[in-house]
Amino acid sequence: MIPGRTPSSRVVAILTALVLAGGVFVLSAPRPLAARAVQQAPSCVVGEWTAVDLESYLRSVVESERVHIERVSGAATLAIRPDGTLTETFSGVVAGATFGDSAIEVGMDGTIEATYTEDVPGALTVTPTAVNVVASVTLDGVALPASGLGDFVGGASTINYDCDAGTLLLAPDIPDRAVQPQVFRRS
Repeated sequence: MIPGRTPSSRVVAILTALVLAGGVFVLSAPRPLAARAVQQAPSCVVGEWTAVDLESYLRSVVESERVHIERVSGAATLAIRPDGTLTETFSGVVAGATFGDSAIEVGMDGTIEATYTEDVPGALTVTPTAVNVVASVTLDGVALPASGLGDFVGGASTINYDCDAGTLLLAPDIPDRAVQPQVFRRS
């Protein structure tokens, strides 16, 4: 960071998105909600899941010419219930990255609650209903207010999936971005 300059709240919010990108239900393209009947959950997605290799997934979501993921630690789990609700839990998730010439570290603990339907085979429409996430942001060693979390959550999102008895692959629909699926193993 340039001495004497502080980043704008928009920059802080964008940088906070580094960790929120670990939540597959947060950064996908918002879709307007339409009236629809609740549909039965695909049986292979229902269950308790643990994310595998968050670092590779985050790289596919947020890396660019200016942003480079250096390290990721912590755990993310996903509980998908047959009643059309789910909970994604972040435990000690920390992403370290470079943003231009600056070093950033973003941490996250908490949960995202959501509802889901399967309107098209292989795609879930997910709508966050409650975000209980505590985030921290450090830019060049200086702690910043982690505001703007709500800017990245809301509205329905399309999440493409593939699954079998032990593996769940989730890929948010992010326009103009080839996102590798986030891999989950059955817990």
